[in-house]
Amino acid sequence: MIPLLKDNVYKAVTTMLDNSITCIHSEEGAPMPDYPFVLLTLISDDPVGGEQTTIAVNDASTITGEGTTSYAQDYIAVVRIRFMDKAENDVSINSIAKSFEFGLRKQSSSRALYNNGLGLMSRTPLVPTPRKTDTEWISCYQIDCTFSYHLSDREIVADWIESVSLPVFKQIK
Repeated sequence: MIPLLKDNVYKAVTTMLDNSITCIHSEEGAPMPDYPFVLLTLISDDPVGGEQTTIAVNDASTITGEGTTSYAQDYIAVVRIRFMDKAENDVSINSIAKSFEFGLRKQSSSRALYNNGLGLMSRTPLVPTPRKTDTEWISCYQIDCTFSYHLSDREIVADWIESVSLPVFKQIK
């Protein structure tokens, strides 16, 4: 589930960004890209409610004789989005981060989230959080977004079910 969620968040965020800015996941373990870049971190991914399982069996006399099993689960995912650049470029990364924060309210952002199976439930304000590496300071602005996410899967059951029998128990009087 997590790779699909991460891919969908990545696609939605890159669609919402106006500039051609590199976007990476923090868990990739890759070297730092050229500045500026956006760092995505999945904070939590919690199921909400019960898993729904549906089994639909077609009659064996139909053409295919196949049945289907469907699974569905809703999730709440919190994603931290960090906008990072060298300290001397603070104005440019600040404007990119502010335009992203403002853009979360636009219809085009809602459409980008919807197209990737996400719904924005809440967000924190954009916060400056400068970082220190071994050799330099990095300007960083972060925003935590809470998304709703729905995962569903459908599996074809090719085995025919010809009959169902229940054991008969003798009633004691």
